[in-house]
Amino acid sequence: MKPSYLFLLSLCSLVFWVAPACGAEDDDWQLWSSGKLQVQLNQRWQITLEQQLRFEQNMSDLFYRYSDLGIVWKTASWLETSLHFAPLCQKSGGDWKKEQRPFVDGSVKHTWSALQFADRHRLEMRFREDAPDLWRYRNKLTMTGTSGWTRFRMQPYAWGEVFVHLQETDFYRWRLSGGFKGQAYEKLSIDISYLRQGTEKDQRWIRCHVLNVKLMFAL
Repeated sequence: MKPSYLFLLSLCSLVFWVAPACGAEDDDWQLWSSGKLQVQLNQRWQITLEQQLRFEQNMSDLFYRYSDLGIVWKTASWLETSLHFAPLCQKSGGDWKKEQRPFVDGSVKHTWSALQFADRHRLEMRFREDAPDLWRYRNKLTMTGTSGWTRFRMQPYAWGEVFVHLQETDFYRWRLSGGFKGQAYEKLSIDISYLRQGTEKDQRWIRCHVLNVKLMFAL
């Protein structure tokens, strides 16, 4: 096994075994499930449609519904940009609150040895119901193994992400994740991961564990 793969697997192990221990014993367990359709128009352009549901209270209570329509442009071999519109609903205090979220992504990619690195920068405008509108910046750094294992071409990966409210230059959320993605069938891929999230609220950090399951169908 290449040293770069050993490094990536060690990082995934750190996410799986160390991150769950960082926090209170009563942290909530959540399930995030999503399906994504990806339509390749040509070598440079594609359209994506994603639907996501999130469950809290030990994966028993639906609290978040998210849709995302995007157009992706492969600007260069090392750069990808995209424009999205995402309407969503989130339960707050027992009531469902709507939000409209247009955003733009820019991802810089680099391959070293058997690893691929992606540095994604996202700028969002959040139009929220019964709450002030916000600009938000998100930065996500991902490391993925380029060689697939078994006939399902399983690839390990790990990533970390930070969230900043730009009006107040306020860092208020982080995510750390590790998992595997692979090819179930020719056009269908599956992605299963563990995610650890921390959010600052009322001057304290609220943490949760997440089982993240994704299905993607490519045309």
